[in-house]
Amino acid sequence: MNVIPKLPCIVLFLSIATCLYSCSSPTASKAAHVTPNPMQDEVKPLSKKDETWLQQAEQHILQVLQAHYGNCEFTYTERDLVLVQRLIDDGFIKSDQLLEQQCLGVVLGNVFTHQTRMRWSVVTNDFGTLIAIYDAKIKFTLYPITMISQRMDDRRKIDMPALYKSFVADLSLTN
Repeated sequence: MNVIPKLPCIVLFLSIATCLYSCSSPTASKAAHVTPNPMQDEVKPLSKKDETWLQQAEQHILQVLQAHYGNCEFTYTERDLVLVQRLIDDGFIKSDQLLEQQCLGVVLGNVFTHQTRMRWSVVTNDFGTLIAIYDAKIKFTLYPITMISQRMDDRRKIDMPALYKSFVADLSLTN
C-alpha cells in the first residue's frame, strides 16, 4: 500500500484538535451550534501541492477499501460515506491511524464539494492556515480532514452519512 506524504501543515492539524469547524455567519452559527469566528477567514485557492495531497489521500483510502472489500470506486455521493463508514464499523480504521482518519475526512470533504456549494480552499484564521472546505455564500468553514480524527480521539460514535446530512440540512448547503 502506498504511503502518501504528510501534508505540509499536518502539525497545525494536530494542534487544532479541539477545533472541528469555525463559522463567521451568525445564522449558520445557530444552525450548526458553533461559535462565530472572531477573525474573518482569509480564503485562498488550493496550491497544486495541496490538490495533489488531496488526490493522494483519496487514493490511499480507496486502496484500503479495495483491500478489504474488493472492487470499489468513489462516486462523490453519500454512497461514498456509506462505503468508508464500513471501514470504521468493521474496525479497519483504528484510533492510532491518524493518516487514514484524515483520508476519511478527505472523502467527506469531496462529497461536500461535489454535492454542495462548498469548495476546497486554504483558509487562514485564528486556528492557523489549513486545508478546509468553504461556502462563500454563508461564509462557513468546515474542516473535514480533522473532523473524523477528532471524533475518534474523543471516542465519539462516528456516523459519516448522518454527519454530512446534518450539516447540509442545518446550513442549507445544497447547490
